[in-house]
Amino acid sequence: MLIFSHIWFSQAIEESLWIESYEDYYLWSILPDIRYMNWSERSLTHIDPEKVNDLLDTLSPSFLLWYKTHLLLDIWAGPYWIYEKTRALFPRWIQKKLSWQLLNIFFEVYFFQKIKEQDTLKISQSYSKKLISVWVIEKDFYEYSSSIQRVFDTMTFDEWVKVVGKNPKLSWNKKIQLYMKLWRRCMKIPFVKEYIAWKTSPVIEEAKYDFTKHIQQLSI
Repeated sequence: MLIFSHIWFSQAIEESLWIESYEDYYLWSILPDIRYMNWSERSLTHIDPEKVNDLLDTLSPSFLLWYKTHLLLDIWAGPYWIYEKTRALFPRWIQKKLSWQLLNIFFEVYFFQKIKEQDTLKISQSYSKKLISVWVIEKDFYEYSSSIQRVFDTMTFDEWVKVVGKNPKLSWNKKIQLYMKLWRRCMKIPFVKEYIAWKTSPVIEEAKYDFTKHIQQLSI
C-alpha cells in the first residue's frame, strides 16, 4: 500500500493503541516509504516483521509497534487479501485489467478523498538520530516530512503533483510517472471516483476490522 492508504489505516486502528504523540505515530505509519524519495532499497526500510524486535536497542517499544503496523499492512494488503477481494467485486471484464498496481491507485484515490474530509493532519518534523538514523539521514527526513506535510495542509492533488515533480528521484521514476498519470485520470472523472468508492468500501471496512484485531493482539 502507499502513503494515503497507510495514513487512513493508521487512523482506523489508533483507538486500539496507546499513542503518546499522534504526530510521531502518523509519521511512522508512512516513514518506511521514504525509500521512494531517497532511493533506498526496500529491504532497508521494510525489514521482516519478525525481526523488528532486533531494533529494540535503537527504537522505543512504541515506535517499534508503529513501524510494525506499516510492515504488516503491506503484507495484509497483499494479493492474497485486500487486492484479491477488491478485484472480485468488479465485473469480470474489468478484473482482467486490474493489476495490483492499478488497485493501489484505486485505494490511494479512495483514501485521499477520505482524509480530505477530515481536519488537517499533522506529522512530526522532529528528527532524532537515535530513532531514525537506522535508515534515514537527516536531510532526506526533512525533505520527506515537510513535503508530505504540505500535501496534508492543502489536501489537493495539485500539491501532490508539485511534491512529486520537484523531487528528481520521483520525477524520473517511470513507475511513479505512471502512478501519477493513472491517479490524475481517476481524479478528473467524478463517476470513476464514485465507482471506486462504491466497489472498494465494503472490503476496506472488513479489512479495517480484521487488521485492528490483529494489531490489538500485537500490542498486548
